[in-house]
Amino acid sequence: MSNNTILYQKYRPKKFSEVIGQDNVVRILINEILLSNIANAYIFFGSRGTGKTSVARIFAKAINCENLSDKGDPCNKCLNCKEINSGSYLDLIEIDAASNRGIEDIRELKNKIQFSPVSGKFKVYIIDEVHMLTNDAFNSLLKTLEEPPKNVIFIFATTEINKVPQTIVSRCQRFDFLKASYKDIMTQINFVLKSEKTELNDDIKDLVVTIADGSFRDSMTNLQKILSIYKHDMSYNEVISILNFPDIEFVKMIWTSVISGDLEKVLENIKSNNINVSVFIKNSLDFIRKSMINKTLNYNYYSIDDSVFENIESRDLIKIVNILLNTLEKIKISYLDEINLEISFVSVIDQLGIDVLKSKEEVNEKKTRDMQVENKTKKSITIDENKDLNLNLYWGEIIDKSKTFNHHMSAFLSKSSFMIEENKIIIIVPFSFYKDMLIEKRSKEFLSNLIKDIVGKKYILDCIVDKDIKPIFKNINKINNIDNEIKEVFDLE
Repeated sequence: MSNNTILYQKYRPKKFSEVIGQDNVVRILINEILLSNIANAYIFFGSRGTGKTSVARIFAKAINCENLSDKGDPCNKCLNCKEINSGSYLDLIEIDAASNRGIEDIRELKNKIQFSPVSGKFKVYIIDEVHMLTNDAFNSLLKTLEEPPKNVIFIFATTEINKVPQTIVSRCQRFDFLKASYKDIMTQINFVLKSEKTELNDDIKDLVVTIADGSFRDSMTNLQKILSIYKHDMSYNEVISILNFPDIEFVKMIWTSVISGDLEKVLENIKSNNINVSVFIKNSLDFIRKSMINKTLNYNYYSIDDSVFENIESRDLIKIVNILLNTLEKIKISYLDEINLEISFVSVIDQLGIDVLKSKEEVNEKKTRDMQVENKTKKSITIDENKDLNLNLYWGEIIDKSKTFNHHMSAFLSKSSFMIEENKIIIIVPFSFYKDMLIEKRSKEFLSNLIKDIVGKKYILDCIVDKDIKPIFKNINKINNIDNEIKEVFDLE
């Protein structure tokens, strides 16, 4: 491949028959051309890289082509077609609304459209990212659309149709461009590789299609990155690194930080890795989906390490899914991918009641507190080891019988530990929403009475949060096993 070759330009469709994945749009436009029933204004809406500008150029060629085919395709051989392909055609004017968005720019445009086409039948204005125009510019443009000059056609392209005034949209023929399917992008990639006389492993091609997220342009851009440095011994992980692809390990790392409340670390990783936000969200949704199914079935139906969500209830995972789905919809119609993703992390932390570590200093302080709590726990249990051994022995029974109140209490207690100070039991839980549930008046009263009934002693209950706490329930099984062995040796009932 030549170093000067830009793939997405080289393989950009030059006639309607080469356009992939927009069959309805192409069919209607061809029929209008063949029937000479051409509107004065069109608006093409769709996400980036779906072919809006390419189709607009083909349309401009077709209506000015000197040798139009019977199927509505431009010939690409006449002078008009050649000039449009080379970018030198005077009757095709492309405007970037992001940098020409003011009323003065539109006034200048209005002055120019009064002149007749230089060489073709129609003068065509393609205004890309039209939603970026100011309100005054839209109002000025509106007058032109109401009384369009003869032989002038406007084609507006936008990724955010909601930002275009309805008064403009209603005066245009609207066409919605769909994201390309996996099959369509893979077909295009195979065609390009064959044309460039090169090959890629199937897993790398699959990665390129996945990252493209329905965008032909993105797939060609990423393919070019790979081909520019590709070697036959290049590993899949190397390609992931080149393309900044958020693989499953990155997804797990981010969600581990979110669940632990380390928002600062989350934001640093998102910014420093420059990830594809849409792909990250989709990978997160797939990971959470598999984790939810494993939780529901109570065994690893999917062979994944989902320990990051071990202490998160399914209903809270559903909350995370809904937040991510909402974020995915937002980024489809805006450029604020990273901002929307950051907001979604804050929403997850807020809705799950996760305690946020606000700074590195606080992280260090918390580690110090954790060590103090751990030492205090060991000391308390040592002091009361003989006096309150019954509570250790019967903690499993307490967990089991707490199901009569509700299953959440049982689940929370099974993932907790405790320490004893005189007549007080301090239950240590990993999350603040566990604490909120356990210290609620009815829950606290039920648990206090349950412990009294089982152990035979009344305790005052309190609760603290420590995300690194190790559930005591795992150790209780060992204690109960030892107790049963003692009974067997001494033949006790």
